[in-house]
Amino acid sequence: MEVVIPEQNFCIKIDINQCLVDIKSSMECIRRKWTELSPLTSDETDAISMCMFQMMICKLSSFVRIAEIENYQENKQYKRMPDIETMSAIARSIYEMAFMYHNIFVMPMSDKEKQILLLLWKIRGFNNRIYSKDPYQSPEQKSRDKKEVTLLSERIQNITKGLTISEKALKQIQHALDKGTSKILGYKFVRANDKITSFEPVSFDKTEGLFKHKGKLVLYELLSSHSHPSYLGIKHFDYMHNINTAEIDRVKEYISQSVCFCSAKFMMDVCQTVKNGNGLRGAILPQICFWVDIFNDM
Repeated sequence: MEVVIPEQNFCIKIDINQCLVDIKSSMECIRRKWTELSPLTSDETDAISMCMFQMMICKLSSFVRIAEIENYQENKQYKRMPDIETMSAIARSIYEMAFMYHNIFVMPMSDKEKQILLLLWKIRGFNNRIYSKDPYQSPEQKSRDKKEVTLLSERIQNITKGLTISEKALKQIQHALDKGTSKILGYKFVRANDKITSFEPVSFDKTEGLFKHKGKLVLYELLSSHSHPSYLGIKHFDYMHNINTAEIDRVKEYISQSVCFCSAKFMMDVCQTVKNGNGLRGAILPQICFWVDIFNDM
């Protein structure tokens, strides 16, 4: 069993462990600054962004703690095997959140497009409860959720009336509304001569939905194959515990690099999206600003 990992992930070598710590510190500083600038906000985008930002801090903190434990063990006679499976699961979660935030709030070229993606994302969230088999969920709650989905769908249909859009794209949007699924996907509006010609789904493994670097095309597949309980995941677990430590370290470094990139990209996207974003960006630690800009351009 082989795991294919690009030899060169970034053109510039950096201390990945320090990068992780610095990004985490920057995000915590931004969170504190954010509460000072906007103690109360009625802006929905800001509220969602703040919630997702705090969730990302939790995920990144968990990842950093794993790395710190492993670094501590390196000073012992007994060296614990890196927990590639847990690292991959957290890294995948970080990637997915950065992907969805970028897709909803950064990729759209207009506020109307952004609203459509946000409302569709909400619908998929309500569908999670509507189609849930949870025995503790009341029928009244499901009924309220179904009514909410109907209202959100109507809002999307009203927004599309104000767009310069093809019949094909309208049918694709309607299809996305009618699917009745809770599966989260990204979507992109394809344009030609200022007209929306199609509305295409973008799955998590299409990494161009978050960044341009072609060397990342293997990222989601790699994180998934290590973290899910399929036969492939078991084979990868066996493989990672029966190879030389240099190869394990290479996999670990690639995962850590990816977490650096995704969390930095997410941090920059939030600062680009929310009110007072420029002020928040000023709270980023000076030593990480240069690397964030590099990651953001990749």
